[in-house]
Amino acid sequence: MEMHAYSEDYLLTAQRILGDMLDYAVNEYEFDPDEFYKMFLVSDVSRQFQEGNPTYIAGKNGCEIVKEVIRSAGLIMEEIPDEMYLDKSPEYWVGWALAYYQWYTARPFMKIYKVVTIEDLLKMYSVYHEMDIMKFVEAINEKWDQYYNDNQDGIPYITGASNFRNGKIELVRWTPSPQVITKQGDLLLTCKGTVGEMAFNDFGNAHIARQIMAIRNTYGLNVEYLSFCISFYIEEIKAVAKGIIPGISREDILNLILPIPPENYQRLVISQIRKSNHTLYLIEKSLS
Repeated sequence: MEMHAYSEDYLLTAQRILGDMLDYAVNEYEFDPDEFYKMFLVSDVSRQFQEGNPTYIAGKNGCEIVKEVIRSAGLIMEEIPDEMYLDKSPEYWVGWALAYYQWYTARPFMKIYKVVTIEDLLKMYSVYHEMDIMKFVEAINEKWDQYYNDNQDGIPYITGASNFRNGKIELVRWTPSPQVITKQGDLLLTCKGTVGEMAFNDFGNAHIARQIMAIRNTYGLNVEYLSFCISFYIEEIKAVAKGIIPGISREDILNLILPIPPENYQRLVISQIRKSNHTLYLIEKSLS
């Protein structure tokens, strides 16, 4: 017996609500489809919806959902009267189909979005909107299987801060279709969402998501020394993170002014910092 996200009794209403939400956000409030959907993803609304809270999958309409997402993002906008059209737009179909897929698979909206963006789904409209909905499910499942796998098919896939553990990378996913590659020796830095986590690539080629930046040592700089320098600036780096989902750019890192002493002095700095960190660890351990 397949397990779905919530009772099928709510499904048609939930599909209509998510369809109206995306339609209203894009065609009335004139949000970019992906930008609004990201706001939805980071709000508590998406969690309530995917967990089948009746208030969200049956009790509110799509327009009310949009206004709640706007408020949760801290935006102040003129309120537009509710509008739900009989003629359904491509944006409506995307929300409608996405609600079905999330219900059918019980997968989180955030993980689905990593596989297909709203822009990707809008491109599917002309082919899939008149097909049986299960054809859409099969198409997204194919993309899911290409994106996520745990059977080591392809090269490691690092999705974000969840892969970072105490300065090391945990490899739990692989992809046969890599696009952005990190190489052994790179310093990896989380640059979107959770900003400032760092770890060394000591495992070889891997695909990295857009939440991660790979800093490559092309000038003979000691990478551990570089990581200590960036750590020194980490709070300043976090302070410049912008957007609804906080993020830093390549320029934010390139614009850092770092001291570059001779290599032997870099090793000396590393040694001293290691000793200091170990001393702090012993002090904290004794206090606990």
